[in-house]
Amino acid sequence: MISIYDVERVRALVLDFYDNAWKSTADTRRVFAHIGYELTTAAITTVPLLQTLNHVDALYAGPIARAGCGLFRPPVITVLEQICTANGIRFEAFGLGLRRSENPLRTPAIVYWNTLQQIADLDLSSAAILIYEMGEATGSTLEGAMNELRRLNARPRNVVALIGAACIDQTQRRLDTVAPGLNVVIGSRWRYDEMPGPTQYYLTHVLNDGWTPVAPRDWGRCVSGMIDLASVDAFIDWIRETLPITPSDQAMLRQTWSRKIHEKRISPRS
Repeated sequence: MISIYDVERVRALVLDFYDNAWKSTADTRRVFAHIGYELTTAAITTVPLLQTLNHVDALYAGPIARAGCGLFRPPVITVLEQICTANGIRFEAFGLGLRRSENPLRTPAIVYWNTLQQIADLDLSSAAILIYEMGEATGSTLEGAMNELRRLNARPRNVVALIGAACIDQTQRRLDTVAPGLNVVIGSRWRYDEMPGPTQYYLTHVLNDGWTPVAPRDWGRCVSGMIDLASVDAFIDWIRETLPITPSDQAMLRQTWSRKIHEKRISPRS
């Protein structure tokens, strides 16, 4: 079984994004940064692994691109570096990029970017790992991330997933099976639209003293502001403030995300 920790003060921030902040990249980044900070400080005080950091030799933390990059900002790194210094352990930031499969209800997301691969002979068996994601509709992204971390000997019980919004029924059932022991810190609980259609893979209702419907938003596009090649380059520069990205990775991300813009433009759903 996974362990779930709710951070109720984040719910209003998530709704602020859906109601207002999504209209502006700057406002989205402001709200996402606040969500990431609140999830982090709550995790430190509530998740037993982070309260003690016993038998842990390092802490690795990083976002799932693109939406998670909005949560993983300099104030979060400052907090994590402080607790690592206080406990005499090493801190490392990393980044993961995953794309949803054709059938996310059954198949885990596919990893296309992992900065941990740049660390020779890396073994995460004695490390605590924090991964940041804005929203999780089916659990596909987290399953893909866990599969990648397992290749580096990470233990689910040493992993903390910090999520702004989660369709908890689907996500919990899936992660109970594929990542028992995982710690999940969530800011808001959502319903998932199981009917086929353009909103199927978005979070469409949030629990707020009952279920409140909201219009679907593209978290990654809202936080990245990517509409052309210049904005792709600007987004890469922005996330370099918190993540080490090699020149070859920058070129790969530029190509990958530019292709995504092209696909969005020709999609009948766009």
